[in-house]
Amino acid sequence: MKILENFRQKDSIRQERTVEPKNGISNSLRAALLGFSVLVASSPFISCNSRNPKPEAGQTVADRKAEPDADNKKAAKNKPSEPVSEPDPLSIAFKFTSFNYIQEAPAELNSLSEYAQSKVVLRLAALARNDALGYYKESGKEMDLEGLAFIMENPDTSLSRGPYNRYNASFVLQKIAIHSEYENVRTAAVAELASLGEAFSLREVARFCAYQDTQIKAVQSIPSANKNTLVWLATDLYSDSEVQMAAVKELEGDTAALAKIAEGGGGYDAMQSASDILASKIDELDDVQALKCVALHSNDKSAALTAVEKLEDDNDALKLIAIHARYEDVSLAAVKKLGGDVKALVEIAEESWPTRTTKVAVNMLASKLHKLTNPDALACIAVFSQNEKARLAALEKLAGNEKELKYIAKHSKYEDTKNKANEMLKKQ
Repeated sequence: MKILENFRQKDSIRQERTVEPKNGISNSLRAALLGFSVLVASSPFISCNSRNPKPEAGQTVADRKAEPDADNKKAAKNKPSEPVSEPDPLSIAFKFTSFNYIQEAPAELNSLSEYAQSKVVLRLAALARNDALGYYKESGKEMDLEGLAFIMENPDTSLSRGPYNRYNASFVLQKIAIHSEYENVRTAAVAELASLGEAFSLREVARFCAYQDTQIKAVQSIPSANKNTLVWLATDLYSDSEVQMAAVKELEGDTAALAKIAEGGGGYDAMQSASDILASKIDELDDVQALKCVALHSNDKSAALTAVEKLEDDNDALKLIAIHARYEDVSLAAVKKLGGDVKALVEIAEESWPTRTTKVAVNMLASKLHKLTNPDALACIAVFSQNEKARLAALEKLAGNEKELKYIAKHSKYEDTKNKANEMLKKQ
């Protein structure tokens, strides 16, 4: 019985050792795995750190983990380099044509690369051109540059066509031409504005761009139909002298435009240049305004005298020349051509700065004294004439005219005439 009972106890112990636990790994398997790991760790041929070698001196474990392994390095080296991505010109163009954003456009533009700015220029030009063509095709209208200039100055009146419109796009091209740091980008923007016929925008570029090369290109790109824009630039006091001179050069063949510039109101250099160009064409000139400008302002005295000779029956122009001409000989020629215009001669005698011209005008009046009745002419003789008999004769004709006698008593440089005028005033 004891033998049987001992056998049963050993059998139950053996069964307990062979029952696998619920976690799926037996104790015997666990022991085998543990023994295998110890064997591998102690082997001189197998290193557990072969995949993760120790970091080098001065290198942290984190730095070592961040490095790609040799295979990855080789793959990266053989992989073709990807092109650097540039901003999307279309999205930039739409962004810049927003009314709320447009004032910030120059600063953003200068943060872009030259390539990106060039793309923006082309995209904006395409938007503007397509929109303009669509608008004019639908309306049947002809291209009205003055109208476009008005709309650009008054953006609230412009016709909106989606998220952008022609005038916004043109305005941003103008901003690019003024503010871009890249010469070829500015040049491209000016060229696109010229192709769109945007005389107003080109004028603004010529006025406000800080780069002289771009200013001159803008002047040269203004459409020939917009001569008034060029005249405006040439006579604008706030435009640079180089811009004014470039505008004059563009108008060399337009006599009327050059005459407007030569009249003055702008820079001296532009006025002088326009007058000299007209003087070089004196033989073929017949425009009164152009002839007057040559006589008044030209450096060529011979051309100025020829201009006076060509001014027939235009006493207003001759009077102006007599008073304001640069050369005294030209003034005298104008006085002599006035002939019997008493009123003009009086004005010349009172206002002309060359003494000789005043003397000639007064002498011409004195020669007509016997038939003169104009009080201003008689007073002019009494005040300015060097001929004592003429002065006293003029005074006698003014007897009873208190106003003119007081004028003579105050302004005459001759004592005998002053005393005579005062005596006549006391007798009244």
